[in-house]
Amino acid sequence: MRHTRRKERDGLDLARPAPRRRHKTLRQLCALLLGLAGLALLSMAVWGAALPRRLDDALAQHYAAQMSVMQRELFALRRRLAEHEPDAEENAALRNFLQSRQTDGERWNPVWTAARWPGGFLLAQPVQAGAAVLDRSGRFAGIAGEHGTVSPAGSGAGAVPALVGQALGTLTRQNGVLWVTGLPCSCKAAAGELAVTAQGQYWAGQLAAAPQPDPGGLTLRAPLEDTADETDCLYFIGG
Repeated sequence: MRHTRRKERDGLDLARPAPRRRHKTLRQLCALLLGLAGLALLSMAVWGAALPRRLDDALAQHYAAQMSVMQRELFALRRRLAEHEPDAEENAALRNFLQSRQTDGERWNPVWTAARWPGGFLLAQPVQAGAAVLDRSGRFAGIAGEHGTVSPAGSGAGAVPALVGQALGTLTRQNGVLWVTGLPCSCKAAAGELAVTAQGQYWAGQLAAAPQPDPGGLTLRAPLEDTADETDCLYFIGG
């Protein structure tokens, strides 16, 4: 009987550690779950910190693409504007010319210059030889020669007669200044009086001073101001 009770006690003693193992397993499982939860929280924190940078990069790429498109459109608009710039300049010159003094009773064609040199310039298209050439303000710039060449008023072959009042003289260029020379000694013109070409009476300029005797003393001469713009790139040709 004693042996039986001892065996029963011994059997009971062998069964006691089982609850301890279950508790240990639960603790390990809880620790594992806590570790996984911590790892998840850490991953969320890392992702949350990286998210603003990712958004910033995406927005930067979007705006860079938009800026590139806008720059291409702006370049195309500038190129189109540059293509139409000569037309705008010609329109402005034509408006200015139509308000000038020499626009009545004659047809005028705008012509661009193709080349320029110290003694004249070349028109970009053929014109009739002998046609008057005026600048955009309607001032006499010269006479068209063969092949569209133009010498400034008062220079080159062929004298251009000019009138100061009723007195007849000649346009002459001296040291880059346009003069009316050969005026009769009876000319009583004053500074500011108008000088025009004898043929067509195109504006040649205004007297910068009253006529004075020339070196020979037989005629008078006077320098002119408000003369044609010799550096212009667009002129009007009588047709």
